[in-house]
Amino acid sequence: MAEAKRICFDIDKELSGLLLRIYIRNGGYSVRQIQEYLYLSCPQPIYRWMRGAILPSVGHLYSLSRLFGCHMEDLLAIRQERAVIEKLVGLRRVLAIYWLWVCRRRRFFEGI
Repeated sequence: MAEAKRICFDIDKELSGLLLRIYIRNGGYSVRQIQEYLYLSCPQPIYRWMRGAILPSVGHLYSLSRLFGCHMEDLLAIRQERAVIEKLVGLRRVLAIYWLWVCRRRRFFEGI
């Protein structure tokens, strides 16, 4: 039996944090509201997620995906996406990050 080609995707914590920040901001939520929604005792984990220091747990990813109306994987970015974005500078980089968010939102709503 031939071996299947393995593709490994590394999650980019910093870019995932930027995406989460965009979801929170465009959803009209504050960090305090997210904290209360997830029943967290303090807001520090949310700030760490948005800064890219740590990733949310699977349970928190699931809850956030339900809140934002997206798939769990849409809240995560991979290093290959960062490679494309890093080639851009200034406003183009900002637009590329928002375009990444828009494409994920569109893919979710087309699947419904």
